[in-house]
Amino acid sequence: MKNLSSMHPARTAGTAQGLILLMLSCLPVLAVVLLGAVLPQIRHAFRNVPSVDALAPLVMTLPALMIALLSPFAGAIVDKLGRRMLLFWSLVLYSVFGTAPLWLDSIYAILVSRAALGVVEAGIMTCCTVLIADYFDGARREKWLSLQTVATSLAATIFFVVGGALGEHGWRTPFWLYAASIVLSSLVLLFLYEPAPVQREQAGQGAGDANVSAFPWRPMVVIYSITMFGVILFFIIPVQAGFLLNKLGIASSQEIGKAIALNSIGVVIGAASFRWLARHGTPLLLTAAFLISGVSLIMCTLAQNYASFIAAIALNGLACGLTLPALVNWCVSYLPPQFRGRGIGGFQCSFFFGQFISPLVVFAATALAGDLNRAIVSIGVCCAVLAAFSLMANRLIGYTPSALSAEPVLGHM
Repeated sequence: MKNLSSMHPARTAGTAQGLILLMLSCLPVLAVVLLGAVLPQIRHAFRNVPSVDALAPLVMTLPALMIALLSPFAGAIVDKLGRRMLLFWSLVLYSVFGTAPLWLDSIYAILVSRAALGVVEAGIMTCCTVLIADYFDGARREKWLSLQTVATSLAATIFFVVGGALGEHGWRTPFWLYAASIVLSSLVLLFLYEPAPVQREQAGQGAGDANVSAFPWRPMVVIYSITMFGVILFFIIPVQAGFLLNKLGIASSQEIGKAIALNSIGVVIGAASFRWLARHGTPLLLTAAFLISGVSLIMCTLAQNYASFIAAIALNGLACGLTLPALVNWCVSYLPPQFRGRGIGGFQCSFFFGQFISPLVVFAATALAGDLNRAIVSIGVCCAVLAAFSLMANRLIGYTPSALSAEPVLGHM
């Protein structure tokens, strides 16, 4: 019987595959930020619905919660059924559920469609990251995973502006953008390929003292924990910047928007720098990033004017931008190919759960501290604990990443 490699010519990924996966990775970001500017209009449109003040924000945040809850299951399905066609059908359903609010007249029906959108987004995000890990290795993988953070950060800023512009024509108009996934789904069929299955005997090689025939729970628990707390830090400035500036007497939405945009630029620069800093090792990079993040948060509370506040959040953006590609590369480095779906699904779960609870953590800290500034200072100090935990991570994990996980997986159509 012929083996798989003789039946299908091996393929090697290049720039086309990388760029397509970057574009597709931006779609879950679209769901989170596109509607920020039209939420007041949605609330007004359903003003006669009881508890609309609580329901309207869920239109924006519910997909992220669904990604957090369902990404582990999506990862298991990716490992069992494959990457390419699951990604294709997720994109098709993304357009269906994403555009559904164009025709729905009940906010409850809209929320159901948004929950369904989150389900397929879990598949899209997991498939994209797994395929990057499958297609590329070593420095090329580091490059594309860092560019994934750059692309999603830039997309968040662009989609927020685009959503606001489209919202001038009514709150339903931004939902038309979700139809773009139909066009993007054709790129999956034309340019992406399914990585070849990894033979069982190969899967047990090259993991040092670890048994990679079993899921690497020990390193994943450490990495997921650091990821969740790191993402909580990441979203503090985007969510709380307006409130902190109000304490400085700055209430202009334009000035607040500029501040958040500068923080986003810092994220992009920090993410792009990972390619050149990766040689220092992930634990050391994360330690430095968390210490800088903590200092920058404290600087925000000590700022006496707009300029000093901008400097603080720009520094925070640099640290947070470095954190994200470091975490995902670290996660992938411990995952043999047969566990990449489940492992990255768990990573997405910890990421989006951290995003969801970040405002709740700040709210709880504010209740305990009695003031937002004191709460932010307390969180900044806690960053030192997270930095120390990151520095000891390799010792807690107990072994180095598998050599197999660093290899690209050849594929077939």
